[in-house]
Amino acid sequence: MKLEIDDLERRAIERSLAERRSRLIEKAGDTTLTPARRQASYRELSANASALRKLRRQIRSAKSHAWVARRTTSPVAAMVAPRQLTSS
Repeated sequence: MKLEIDDLERRAIERSLAERRSRLIEKAGDTTLTPARRQASYRELSANASALRKLRRQIRSAKSHAWVARRTTSPVAAMVAPRQLTSS
């Protein structure tokens, strides 16, 4: 599934997942709960961690794409690129 979210939405989702993660960690360690409920907490915790990793990977990817775009569209890069091609 692919979703397009803006920065504000992404931050809200990350915050929500982080808050849920802390509650799940408490539940997973709670020995008064049944083993089945603790196991369910572990599974949800795993899914939560996966979602957070994917969100953070998208952020890094977007930042690196923005960095490349800024670098290739800058006037200095435009002047340097032809020189590099002719000197090789």
